[in-house]
Amino acid sequence: MKGVDGSFHRLTSDQAQRLRAAGIEVWVQCLWTAAATPGPAQSNLYVALGPAKDAGLITAGYISVNGSHDGAWHVERGRAAVDQATWDALAFVAVDVELQGIPNTVIRQAIEALKAKGAKPVIYTSYHAWVDFQGNPQDFTDVPLWYAHWDGKPEIDWRLPFGGWTL
Repeated sequence: MKGVDGSFHRLTSDQAQRLRAAGIEVWVQCLWTAAATPGPAQSNLYVALGPAKDAGLITAGYISVNGSHDGAWHVERGRAAVDQATWDALAFVAVDVELQGIPNTVIRQAIEALKAKGAKPVIYTSYHAWVDFQGNPQDFTDVPLWYAHWDGKPEIDWRLPFGGWTL
């Protein structure tokens, strides 16, 4: 399934329609960067008039965490980025684990805070970030992995399993 990361880009209806025609199925919007909320988060995802939903794209979000605050604090900021109907329509919300210095407790706190807010949590991370920054913890397999592997190839490349996750 092909998807696009929306970060700070303001999606237009025409762009969303072209993405869908090109085989893109998912629009994943950054809700919180661990420091700021991207301005177009609500307008890109809005359930009634948002271009992603109107084009038939599955919508999801992600919340980046860091070691400066606990996981629930980060989730509160991400949750505040969109209204309730939009939040409820997200297929999942990923905890983005890519930065150095994130205690594993912060990741678990974010997962539990997402569950408490009715979201389906997943973890977005790479082999490098999980193994080298996090110490390759094996106790997060209760949460699906969205594997950050940027080789440009449209397949699952699982040559280096980590974290206890399996295909």
